[in-house]
Amino acid sequence: MVVEDRPVRDDTISVIDRTADMDVIAVVGSAKGALSLLDVKAPDVVVIDQYSGTDSATTCAEIIGRRPSCAVVILTAAPDDGVLHACLAAGARGFLLRSADGAEVIRAIRVAANGRTTLGPEFVETVVRWAREARTVCGEGETLLGPKEMLALALAGQGKTNRAIARHMGVSEPTAKRYLHAATRKLGVSGRSAAVAVGIRMGVI
Repeated sequence: MVVEDRPVRDDTISVIDRTADMDVIAVVGSAKGALSLLDVKAPDVVVIDQYSGTDSATTCAEIIGRRPSCAVVILTAAPDDGVLHACLAAGARGFLLRSADGAEVIRAIRVAANGRTTLGPEFVETVVRWAREARTVCGEGETLLGPKEMLALALAGQGKTNRAIARHMGVSEPTAKRYLHAATRKLGVSGRSAAVAVGIRMGVI
């Protein structure tokens, strides 16, 4: 399935259609359209172009939440650490510039379908830098984040709501919020998105 805006739609579709072992089973211009067809078309991979009016990370999380076996590949207009963070946290299996050549897009789709991740060369150095900046999250004999705080943060990184996090953890919604608040406070940031981004950098989630 392809979620793209009109100017680039034909290029992406033609590249996929020319590939023997791939078929474009649906083309939509919005996240709403993609989600409405998700269960009907049951795609193996969804390619989302960030210019299609979608919040790529949110859409990615919703797609994976509904169909965990479906992989998501993001095409973006320009390098953006925040968007990269959010999409990887949401479970994206590919992140490329929308100007990537056809062979690179096809490779990313194929790799994503096999459960692995592809980054465009423009994004590799960023992820390497995050890894180098990562620090141990252990203090003197105790972890910075408790296991329930880590789980709540990881679920938030998947785009789950407080209610969904609570349901997954088997706790009340106020308790789930408390775990998230504690994780945010201990990581020294303000807001859920920032906590998720720091969690990824530090290797907590």
